[in-house]
Amino acid sequence: MLLLRVVLVSLLALLSLAAPALAEGPPYPGQVVHGFDYGSERVSRGDWKACQELCNGNGACRVWSIMSNEGKRDSVCYLKHSEGKFEPWATIDSGLRTAPLVKAGGAPDQGHGFSENDITSVGVDRDDWKTCEAACNLNGACKAWSLYSPPNHEQSYCWIKDAVGERKPLIYTDSGLKTQQTPIPDPGKQVKGKAFSGAVVIDRSLKAEDVQACKASCEGNRQCVAWTLFNPEKKSYPARCHGYAWAGEQVKFKRAVSAWREAPVLAEVAPPTGDEMLRWRSLEEVVAEFAPKITPRALTVAEKAEIAGLELAYLQGGSFDYFRKLDALARTGDKAAMKAMINILLETGFGYNRDWPADFPYKVRATQSFGERTPGATPLQRTTALALAMPWAVQYWQLHGGDPKAAMALTQCANSNQGRHYQYDCGFTLSYNGKSNAQALSQYAFGDTKTPPDIVLATHEPASSVEMEQYRFTVERARYETLVNTRRSGQKLLDLDANWLNKYAEAMGLTDSMNASIAQGEAIRMQMAAQDAERRRRDLQGSWDNLYRRHLSGAITPEDISSMEYIAATFEDEKLIWFSDNYGLTSDYALRRLCIVDTSTARCQNQTNRINKAAADAAALAAYVADHNAGVDAARRAGLQSSLNTVEVRTYNSNGIYTGTTTMSQTQAEIIGARPQ
Repeated sequence: MLLLRVVLVSLLALLSLAAPALAEGPPYPGQVVHGFDYGSERVSRGDWKACQELCNGNGACRVWSIMSNEGKRDSVCYLKHSEGKFEPWATIDSGLRTAPLVKAGGAPDQGHGFSENDITSVGVDRDDWKTCEAACNLNGACKAWSLYSPPNHEQSYCWIKDAVGERKPLIYTDSGLKTQQTPIPDPGKQVKGKAFSGAVVIDRSLKAEDVQACKASCEGNRQCVAWTLFNPEKKSYPARCHGYAWAGEQVKFKRAVSAWREAPVLAEVAPPTGDEMLRWRSLEEVVAEFAPKITPRALTVAEKAEIAGLELAYLQGGSFDYFRKLDALARTGDKAAMKAMINILLETGFGYNRDWPADFPYKVRATQSFGERTPGATPLQRTTALALAMPWAVQYWQLHGGDPKAAMALTQCANSNQGRHYQYDCGFTLSYNGKSNAQALSQYAFGDTKTPPDIVLATHEPASSVEMEQYRFTVERARYETLVNTRRSGQKLLDLDANWLNKYAEAMGLTDSMNASIAQGEAIRMQMAAQDAERRRRDLQGSWDNLYRRHLSGAITPEDISSMEYIAATFEDEKLIWFSDNYGLTSDYALRRLCIVDTSTARCQNQTNRINKAAADAAALAAYVADHNAGVDAARRAGLQSSLNTVEVRTYNSNGIYTGTTTMSQTQAEIIGARPQ
C-alpha cells in the first residue's frame, strides 16, 4: 500500500511538471459595461494589464474595458466612473479597479476636475498638487483648482479657478478647494530692476514710467496678485504692464519695476434675492436704463476726490453701488468721471477676467439663442457693458474731444453694419474727415499716436429689443441657409459651424427639413458621380477598342502600350490579364490590380518578379549614369583649371622671324600648337 501511494505521488508530480501553466487572462473576457466612459487611451494590442494599471492610477475609475478591433495595431482602453452589468462583446475585455480609491498623500479629490471658470494655468513639477493648492490660496479670486498631469510630460498643469464649477471625473486630473487665504508677501513694496515670472492675466500698453497706472490695473483686478512694468529704452515708446494671477521668482530686468499687490481683495457681494424672473431684461432695456443723460454741473472738490476710489473699488469686485455712485457723478458731464465710467465698462465688456458684480440688478437675456428669450439662455452681461460703453464714449467725445479710452470704445463699431452689430446697436455711425481712417482711430486708442483722428459721429435712436431680435433672426437665417448649402455641396463644416447649425435647426424645428435637404444634395451628387463614372467608362472602352485595333494591325507605339496598361488596370477585368500576358506590366498600380483579379495562377508573382527586375535594372543604370557623369564633371573641372593657367608664348611672322611674346591661357596655347621650350 505504501509503494502504491509513492507511485501515485510520483505520477502526479510528473504530470504537474509536464502540464503547461494556464495563461493569466482578463477578469471579464469578451464582456463590457456599457456607458460611464470618461477617458480613453491607446495601449499595446491586447495589453489588458496596462489598461488595468491606467484605471488604478486614476482616482475616478471603477471599471476598465479594452477594445481590440480586428485590423487595428493598437487597442483602446476605456475608463468608466461607475460599475454596471457586464454584457457580451466579442472584441472587448473588462475588469474592475483593484487599487485603493484614494492614494495616500495624494490630492484631496483624486481623479476629478472642476469644469470652466479658469483664471489661468501654471506649470508645476510633476504631480505637485501642493504647489497648485498654494497658488490658489494666494490668489484672492481663486475658489478651486485642478491639476492635469498628462502622460509622458515632465510637468503638470495647474488650473486655478474663480468659481467652483461642475465636478466631473477626468483622466489624469486631481482637484481641490481653496483651504485658506494666504497673505500677500511684502504688499506694495516696489522693486526696481526686477520682473516677475508667472501666469499673466493683464497685458497692456501704458506710458513709460507710469507705475501708478500699472499698479491700479493690477489692484483693480481680483485675480491679480503682482505686477511688473517693463519700461522701454526710449520714453517716447509705450511701456508694457503685466499683471500676474500667480507669480514666481523675480528675475533681473534692467528697466522693470515690480511689486506685489497692496490693496486687499474685497469680499464678494451676495447676489440679490427675490423673484429671479423679475431680474431678466433684454440687452437693449439695460442699455437704455444706464445710457448717459447729461445734466451739466461742476463737481465739488469732495466729489472729484471720490472718482478714483469708486473706480478702483468697483474694479476690485465691489458692490454695484459703486457703479451707481460713479454713474451719478459722470452724468454731470465731468471729464474725469465720464472717463472712469468708460474705463469700467470697457474692463467689464472686454472681460479681463471680470464680470458685473453679483448684485447687478438684472440678468441679460441672450441674443444668440435663435430668438429664444428665456431665463435658461446664456446671459450676456459683458456684452451689455460693451454696448453701454458706446453712448458714453460718444457723449465724452462730443463734450471733451478725443481720448484713447473713448476711442477704444468707438473702434468696436468702426466696421459695423450701419451702426449695428449682431449683438447690439451702437447708436451711432462713424465717418472720417481728411486723412483720418479706422486705422488712425485704432492707433490713437492703443497709444501709438497722440493726436486724435478727425471723426464725425452721427447718432441715431438705438433699435428696440424687438427690432434687434428681428435683425438677428435675419442674420441667423442667412447663416443657416449658407451652411445648409455648404453641406448640400458635400463640403465639410468647421466644428463650430456644424454645432451652431444643429442647434439652430433644433431650436427652430428645422432638423428634419435640413436633413432632407442635405440628403437630397448627397443623392444628386451620387447620381452625378455615377453618370460621370459611366461616361468615363464609355470613353475608356472606346480608347481601348482603338488601341486593340492598333495592336492587331501591328501599328501600336510605346505610348499606346502605356495607355493600354492604364485602361486595363482601371477596368480590373480580363483586359488586365490579357495585357499582362501580351506586354507585361510596368506599373505598381497595374500590378496591385492584377493580384486582386488573378489569385489562382502564378501570374501575379511572375509580373512582380518582372517589375522588380526592371526596377533593379533601372537602379543599376542610374548608378552607372551617375558614375559616368561624375567622371565627366571631373574632367570638365580639370579642363577648366588648365584654361585658367596662363603661359607666355613666343610669336613669329609668316617668314619665321621672331616678333616677341604674348600671354594666353594654357588651353589656347595647346589649341594653336605651341610647344614648351
